[in-house]
Formats: sequence, structure tokens, C-alpha cells
Amino acid sequence: MEDIARAAGTTKAVLYDHFDSKGALHAEVVTRASDELVATVAAAVGESGDRESRFRAATLAAFRLIRQRPDVRTLLLGEPGADPRVARASVKALRKARAAMAQLYMSEPSFLAGVPRRQERAEQIAQGFIGAINGRAALGVEKKLSPEQLTDLAMDLLWPGFEKLFGLANG
Repeated sequence: MEDIARAAGTTKAVLYDHFDSKGALHAEVVTRASDELVATVAAAVGESGDRESRFRAATLAAFRLIRQRPDVRTLLLGEPGADPRVARASVKALRKARAAMAQLYMSEPSFLAGVPRRQERAEQIAQGFIGAINGRAALGVEKKLSPEQLTDLAMDLLWPGFEKLFGLANG
């Protein structure tokens, strides 16, 4: 906590006035990282045109944020043996991100139209998307790929299946 306080330009006592432990501080950082990722992706979706463009924009926005702030990815995944508050915050952040993504999908009336348990299915699909993005982001770190390259890879992998989820009840 002393190192954190010094980096923040404050004292350890002031830090403890706001957070009762390092775990509590870490949990807050996880929550803020998740909120930033969700807001960034939602903003990118709102600025784009057709479905494929919105999907690409959301994916690219996520990769750009992860490139700019690699801690976002690792914070949201949690850490083995993390403080219980941090682990709970990671789970809560993941659930929130998954629900927000499902809502973005479902804002398209034809997405899973007529499919039973539409909300549940949308959240399962969002979880798969999150996993795929995480996998591509890890590959990007290893191979030093740009957000644009990662987006192209993700589009090749994800878009064909995602596109089929529109009008599923009709096909």
C-alpha cells in the first residue's frame, strides 16, 4: 500500500481512509476497468453503421483499450489465489460485461428472434465472445499483433457464426 500511495502522490494513511485493504483497492480497480471496457465498446457500437461494422467496431475498440491498458484484460480474468474481494470483484465485473454485451446483441430485434430463453442464450454467446477476445488478446501480446490485426482475426473466427444468430428462428 505504501508503494501505491507513493505512486498516487499521497500517503498510506489517506489511502486507508478510502480502502481498508489492498484487496479492497484492487477490487475497485477491477470494477473501474470493467466499466471502462463496457463503456468503450458500447460507444464504438453506437458510432457504426450495419451489423458487421458495429461488431468490428466493438471488437476493435476492445483490442485498442487492451493494447492501451493491458491490465484491463488481466484484471477482469482474476488471479489464482487472489484476495477474496478481488476474486468476487472479477466475477462481478465479468457478469456485468457479459450482461452488457448480451444487451447490445439483443438491441437487434432479429438477434435470436423467437429463440426460447433469448436473454440466457445471449449471455452465453457473450461469454464465448469474451473468451475469444481474451484468447486473441493473449496471442496479440505473444506475437506483437496490432489491434487491427487482432480484429481481422476475430472477425474471421467470430463473425460468420454471429451473423447466423440473426434470423435463427427463420432459418
